Amino acid sequence: PALGKMVELGPPNSQQGISWRAYPLRLDAPGQPHVLEIEYPSDGSLKLGVSIIEPNAAGKITPIGVDSAVHQRRALAGPAKMLKHRLIIWPRTKTPWVLLTNQSETDPARFGKIRLLGPKRVAGTFGIGASRVGYLPRMVPLGVRPATFADRQRTRLLAGYYEKPLFGENFSAPQVFDEPSQRSLDDWNTFYQGGSRLVEYLGHVGYNGLMLSVLADGSTIYPSDILQPTPKYDTGVFLASGQDPLRKDVLEMLLRMFDRNDLRLIPTLQFSTPLPELEARLRQRRFGHDGIELIGGNAYTYDYATPRLLRDAQALTVWEGPANIQALEVLRMIGNRYPGFEALAARVEGILAAAPDDLTDLSAAVAGSFGECRAAVDHLRANPADGPIYARKLMTALADVLGASLLLEEAAAGLAAGDARKAVIARLFVHDRLAPKAASIIDDSERWVQPYFEALIGYEPIPAEPQALKAAG
Repeated sequence: PALGKMVELGPPNSQQGISWRAYPLRLDAPGQPHVLEIEYPSDGSLKLGVSIIEPNAAGKITPIGVDSAVHQRRALAGPAKMLKHRLIIWPRTKTPWVLLTNQSETDPARFGKIRLLGPKRVAGTFGIGASRVGYLPRMVPLGVRPATFADRQRTRLLAGYYEKPLFGENFSAPQVFDEPSQRSLDDWNTFYQGGSRLVEYLGHVGYNGLMLSVLADGSTIYPSDILQPTPKYDTGVFLASGQDPLRKDVLEMLLRMFDRNDLRLIPTLQFSTPLPELEARLRQRRFGHDGIELIGGNAYTYDYATPRLLRDAQALTVWEGPANIQALEVLRMIGNRYPGFEALAARVEGILAAAPDDLTDLSAAVAGSFGECRAAVDHLRANPADGPIYARKLMTALADVLGASLLLEEAAAGLAAGDARKAVIARLFVHDRLAPKAASIIDDSERWVQPYFEALIGYEPIPAEPQALKAAG
């Protein structure tokens, strides 16, 4: 009673009362951000589900929408009081409903007043250091944007995560009604409104980045000839008007939005679906075997086309690559949108700059090899036709440089703790992968590591003594 009047929801499938309640919300400005505020007590456990129920453009209620929850494991310390759960929503209509459900199988759920606030225009920082009047000002003013890509990479990342690209549904982005099919479908405005609200929300709550699955369940939010995606996450292809005959490049739009607002977008890929090109190669191999089975021994001779088909299927698998190489092709296509090599350079150069004096010779060797890689990248960018000739060699060299850099970083951390074990491993790696090869088979340059062999294979610490740090130099 001291906390005021409350509504109690019983557990589902029990005799303790109704487990859900729905209330209409009245508003005058659909499409603008509102704050839904729900009070709940602090003196007990609570699992309260909160959902916004609205029809789509076709007048139907879909299961994917705006959902939130309050999970309080036990009563909080101190006097009992009313707490508030706030949810920012963009209603599509003037009469949305809020559905409150008890998610606990054993305990009741209680809540108090429900308020709908906004929209309220306030002065604040929106975008990169720009002060103006809007609805959701940034939590942390940005000021001046870092001048270089490397400086932006070094800023601390606080990112959200979307397992599926459902930001449009999450932020109630409007869809378009397709009258012939009586369906609610995605158009460019759907993704633009969803992306704009996503960027605005991230800045308001203090995030500076987002990990977003751009490939999930066999569908993408960008065009791809390699993946041949389904329209699950971009239904505009079904519009009878034909206004979206091609898959929309929503990823490019989001990258530009995030870049303008000094946010980092990290596309993620879920390879939970067959790769069409790989599957075609695998089927071609089976068909070649079946053809030989049908024709018999003559199928192995050059008088028939069957052996050529079988050989081609094997060669295509070898040269074009199995599943992991196909995955790299997709990653390479994504990476070409924004500078991928510059991100690697910032990572490597940061490690080299922080290397301690005891590892100067190692950092110099890594820096020399990375300089060769940079020169090769510049050459291939200026001469794309040389890519098929040198690409594999360059990728091997970049992998060695990155591996050596990461080992160097681990070695520096080990030396700071008085353990030279990782420094010995880093030195062995650099000597094997980056140092010039000796002409003689009998090479005494590796004899220095013999006293540390037992410690290395036994994962034992090695004292940070001069012999361990400089013996190979």
